[in-house]
Amino acid sequence: MYACVLRWKWECSLKIQYRMDKMKKDYFAQLQEIFGNAGRESVIDHFGKGYFDGIKGWQFPIATIKKYNQRGKLLTMDLDIPCPCKLNCNYCFAKESAYYRPQAGDRPLTMQKIKQSLLEAKAMGLKSAKIIGFGEPFENSKIFDFIEFASSYDIHLVIFTSAYTLGERTFGENKKKVIDFLFDHKVSLMIKFHTLDQRKEVEIIGYEKYPAQRDEILRLFLEHGGFNNASPTRLGLENVIATGNVDELAAIYEYFKIYRNVHIDIDPPIPVGRTTTKEECQQIGLSEEKLLELYKRIYFINKKFNVPFLGISPFIGNPPCSQLPNGLYLTLSGKVMSCCGGNEQYGDINNSETLSEIFLRNPYRLKTVNAYHNCPYRGKAGILSVDFIEKINQLIQQKT
Repeated sequence: MYACVLRWKWECSLKIQYRMDKMKKDYFAQLQEIFGNAGRESVIDHFGKGYFDGIKGWQFPIATIKKYNQRGKLLTMDLDIPCPCKLNCNYCFAKESAYYRPQAGDRPLTMQKIKQSLLEAKAMGLKSAKIIGFGEPFENSKIFDFIEFASSYDIHLVIFTSAYTLGERTFGENKKKVIDFLFDHKVSLMIKFHTLDQRKEVEIIGYEKYPAQRDEILRLFLEHGGFNNASPTRLGLENVIATGNVDELAAIYEYFKIYRNVHIDIDPPIPVGRTTTKEECQQIGLSEEKLLELYKRIYFINKKFNVPFLGISPFIGNPPCSQLPNGLYLTLSGKVMSCCGGNEQYGDINNSETLSEIFLRNPYRLKTVNAYHNCPYRGKAGILSVDFIEKINQLIQQKT
């Protein structure tokens, strides 16, 4: 009798595992159907020791980070440019935040003022800038002039885009010409991508046409081939966890990062804007149990394919965050914050303060990157706490 029960449990376990494997294969097959055959060669097979885990302009070699830490210099910065957005994402950090409040008298910085600030940051050591808001950067027709300006001063831009447009009206509605322009300049792209489920994607971002437009533009980048044919890559996907499908997220990570050399940023929402509390983050994201499962799946993918491991990160499977000791965030209003993940303000360039003076107030300067395997802002809100990070560490030490 006991043997029969054991056999029944074993058969059930096999059936469950089979269904899970089939789901994973189905997601992978979907991705290949939409974006092309993955092939059999992994990024590690292709690049070998030359592989860099990250996207150009966001992550940096650990030696570079340590050098900037020791000298207390500015390595990178986040910034906003004035632009509208057709989306209405349920986790948006910009809407309903303290960064830019027109109703309270805030006025947007001009593009000229942003350029001046970029040059000041360059004198402080700046190597890259990440355009993270305030809306969709390619809705601002001056973005191409700004890209040329940054490239002329050897500043690499990482543009976070929803990719429902690339501002192609400036190029006679020719998207391929836009992509050629971007390739010829110091630019990386992070494209918003949550789920293969179009209905669910629309629920998350609030724009009916988005999934089809995003898929078309992402295919064009992949067909171009120039953005993801070297390491570090210049093409990435941004996925704030807003869907509970762990299997799908793991498949997206494996398909794009391991086989297509596209950087994947999968992370829990930040505790600002529309997700200021742990409850709000979990309401649109994952429970702690599901988040642990996702971390385990993705770090096991890294172990399977020998992706370099620098410890647990808020950006699942990727290098730790180096923004706090090495960066700042210039918001659309001129307020200077630590990063978009917290409401920690250092100063305001509208108050006759220089970026250099403001950056000196950064309490994280001269601190080692090793302190930022977790996110202090998420941790304070109860997301990615020190105890949670330790649980992940224990899980990924397992052999299977």
